Amino acid sequence: MLSSDKEDFHEAFKILKPVCDAFITDPNNANTALFKNALNVAPKYGVEQLHQYVLMPIEIHFKLSTSTNCTLNVLDVLQTLLKKISIKIWATFLRLYTLLMNKISDKNNPSKVMSISEDIKLSIIITMNLLIKKSDIIVLNEMYSDADPTNVGYLVYICTRIVREEKMNILRVEAIKCIEIVSSIWNKNVDFNIRIQITKSLTKFVPGILSICTFVVDATDIQHHSITVAALSLWSTIFSLLVCDDNVIEECNPYLGESILKNENNTKKQLNDWIQENSDKFNIVTSYMIKTREHKHWRVRLQLVSSCDVLLNKCIRSMKSSIINVIETIVILSDDEQFEVNKIANESVNKLHKIFDGQNKKSLIELLKESFYTLLSRIPRFIRTSSYIQQKVELSLLSGYIKLFGKDHFVRIIHSSAHLDRLITVLIQILELEYKTITLLEESSIRDINSIPQFTMEMSLNVPWKQLLHFNDNSALIKIENICKLIGLYGGSDAIGRYLMDLFDSKIMYRREITLLLNIMLSENDGECHYSVVKDVIDLYLEHNIWYLPTNVCKSSNISIAEAQKNVLQICLMTEGLAQLVSSLHVTKQDLCLMQCLYPILERVGSEIGPISLAGQGAIALLVQTGRYNNPIDLVTKNSDYLSHHFTTKLWSLSEYPEVLNALKVMMNVNNSDDLLQSFHTIVTDVLVQSCDVHRTDDLHSFMKVFHVFVTCVRKWQHKICLSTTESIKNEKPANNCVLESILEYHRFMTTDFKDETWESVNDSSIPIENIEDIDEENKKSLPPYIQMVISIMERVLHFLPSKHHFLPLQILNEGLHVLSNYENQLLPIVHKIWSPLCTKFNNNIEDIIFREAFNVLCTMALTAKNFIRSRSLKQVLPTILQRLTSSARESRNILKGSVYFTSHKYKLQYTILSGLGDFVINVTFIEKDMFNILNTVANYLDKNQPIELQDKCKEFYTKLYIHHSDFIWIYLQSLAIDEYEYKSENERLPSIKVYGSSTFKRNNVLKNVTELNEKFKHIS
Repeated sequence: MLSSDKEDFHEAFKILKPVCDAFITDPNNANTALFKNALNVAPKYGVEQLHQYVLMPIEIHFKLSTSTNCTLNVLDVLQTLLKKISIKIWATFLRLYTLLMNKISDKNNPSKVMSISEDIKLSIIITMNLLIKKSDIIVLNEMYSDADPTNVGYLVYICTRIVREEKMNILRVEAIKCIEIVSSIWNKNVDFNIRIQITKSLTKFVPGILSICTFVVDATDIQHHSITVAALSLWSTIFSLLVCDDNVIEECNPYLGESILKNENNTKKQLNDWIQENSDKFNIVTSYMIKTREHKHWRVRLQLVSSCDVLLNKCIRSMKSSIINVIETIVILSDDEQFEVNKIANESVNKLHKIFDGQNKKSLIELLKESFYTLLSRIPRFIRTSSYIQQKVELSLLSGYIKLFGKDHFVRIIHSSAHLDRLITVLIQILELEYKTITLLEESSIRDINSIPQFTMEMSLNVPWKQLLHFNDNSALIKIENICKLIGLYGGSDAIGRYLMDLFDSKIMYRREITLLLNIMLSENDGECHYSVVKDVIDLYLEHNIWYLPTNVCKSSNISIAEAQKNVLQICLMTEGLAQLVSSLHVTKQDLCLMQCLYPILERVGSEIGPISLAGQGAIALLVQTGRYNNPIDLVTKNSDYLSHHFTTKLWSLSEYPEVLNALKVMMNVNNSDDLLQSFHTIVTDVLVQSCDVHRTDDLHSFMKVFHVFVTCVRKWQHKICLSTTESIKNEKPANNCVLESILEYHRFMTTDFKDETWESVNDSSIPIENIEDIDEENKKSLPPYIQMVISIMERVLHFLPSKHHFLPLQILNEGLHVLSNYENQLLPIVHKIWSPLCTKFNNNIEDIIFREAFNVLCTMALTAKNFIRSRSLKQVLPTILQRLTSSARESRNILKGSVYFTSHKYKLQYTILSGLGDFVINVTFIEKDMFNILNTVANYLDKNQPIELQDKCKEFYTKLYIHHSDFIWIYLQSLAIDEYEYKSENERLPSIKVYGSSTFKRNNVLKNVTELNEKFKHIS
């Protein structure tokens, strides 16, 4: 013994003796802590030499202890000791092994686990694991040489009982680890003969071990994931050590087979036979284990990848019949959502590529190809009938196979036209698109490309035209897009693109899905021929009969709603596809295609059908991003030269190109610059000239749309001026006259003869028309060109105003009046010209929608021309309006909430009149005498039985008038709310006044709303 070792021995003895004596006397918590601390600080050599001495108090108390706490303390100390030493003597190992087994197993019934505390069981299993790990190879050889139920077999059995019967998660995990340790620790042995003998001995325990593995993984997800992880690790350990390639005799050559077998060890031959005989059972176990690839917890999937990787390294030949399932598992998990899982799985896939490139692996490639063809046959059925989780698995498997083959092998596969056709057919079936959710409702609002958001991937996914019929989640579309891109990358997107173009013409039924495939596969640049293919696909999309599909469902079109929805979906896909195809090109070549694609996309942006417009906006956003433009306006402005050519040529053929109006709306709405206004001046002038052609009456509605677009956009450009004008009107406040002045004014009105011609001439500004029509030529010349154009349009539209069914001329005039609001010399003659044909719209035979638009024009006249139309309004149109409002009030009483009435034009007419009538009265400055009939008519809607929305609008009407005519409105409302009331003054000299209600309305019906108005008026200064 060296002097240093001797010193360590004495030092260790000096430290350990006191604690051993104390522990043997009383193994309480304090002595246990001191004992553990002493073992940790004592020199390792000394502890090794004294371990038999240290074991004495441990063994004594372990045999005699009945207390749970004492047993746990003893086991705790034993674990600390085992971490410090190695067991090199078989007798010591056997003694400790026996002590532990006697404590955990029932002597009276050896097939059962002792009914003791779970904590003690856990501590015993942990101690057993340490004991086996810390045993020397010589000791382990002794343990395996007697591989019978008293040692290895019995320990495995007890552990399997614990896994099956116990509830404590960590105890079950440690029991599985114990089986794994006892089944694999022998692998440290370098002696081949001993290793082969131990392997043969352990084969008798394999069925029990594998049964516990399948038992664990077959449990529900409620089971803690750590138990499943341990079972997967045990499975791969058993297979890699016992059912491995090292124990298989390869039959290379039938002529050499017998000589090879003679030279092989007889034990190895027995192992080979055992593996072959039980291969079916191993396949069943493997099929159970790989089900965990769908487990919810990522650590389980991570362990499965590691286990499969081990099997691919050790068991390719021994598991020949099930190795494809193992490979498929890794392939599926290479597409896992969890980064840690797909990283390890992809590393394993890369290892497989090296296996393919090795010698004698051709059979494996053939097996994988057969499996791939089987997958293509089953995947459409699985996608249609399986759960979402299984769908994801199948998609991941398809993606993984393509990655696994790589470019070299995959190209060979799709060189066969049959295989390529099968693959594309499968993709078409997977990508079946849902068309029933596509809306055909039209929106008349003008699309604004100024507000198009920046392009994102979510923008291209969450769209109505890319909703897959068989999937409920957008993540499936992402997976399929990745698969298609892989196919294009490995199989050559150009060649596949040409093939898809042929299918586009031949398989019209699947044209939508083929379009989506083309868009995806050609969305990334792939070689020198890419531009040529992209150009051909763009030409294909823009063929007139393909690009302009019918979407209007009417008797004349003879297409069903379903066909129209399919056409809208196809249009959206082609629109999106144009942008994707252009974006896939190099920036230098994008400009060439933009000249062809930008105008058609602008047509889509301006479409009145929501999904089509959305597709156009998304296409613009993508072009802006990939073309390095600042914004959509920059894109349009820099390509405006050739856009104007499209407008000029197509506006002359409106019947053939009605969609030009959509693009025109978008372009006119681009900016508020005078330069852009000038650029459209010529275009609108051409349309104005065409509208005068008697042979172009069929295009009349289209002409009206152009005019409406132009005038609406001009009004938008003048929006700031309109806002300031409106604001000044709103801010006008009535003069706060004193009481005496109010009384005098009231007396003047009461004594005035309103039938007197003098009064008529003073208040009717419509008489001196001759002076109004003499417009100053200098003012006319100084007008901006677009204002002159608006005037010309309004004068032209007046010719179409008498039409009974057209409301578009009314909308144009309404917008035009707003535009001319700041040009009084031009406004008043136009108002005078409009008046007579407008009056024809105010009669009881006119449809509600036309009546409503006419009322809107009247309100705009009042806003812009003020009292210029007061007298004529009072005489010619107001009686009809009030009559219409009164008659419709009877129809809307007692209408139930949610009724279809709220979607009718009659309700919209009521709502519009009640909304605008207050401002109309104020703008034309009606006097109180003229307002009485109006107040009486509107009071119908104070009735509590009217729809609440109309009641609210009615109250808004009275509130607006109260600001200007507070006394008159207050007195009128009092007449509705009271039958008789006496007002008494605090001043005795002033007489009392009695007020009698003269209203024909039922007091109970209007009282609630009148009371609310009176309360509101108290807060209005």
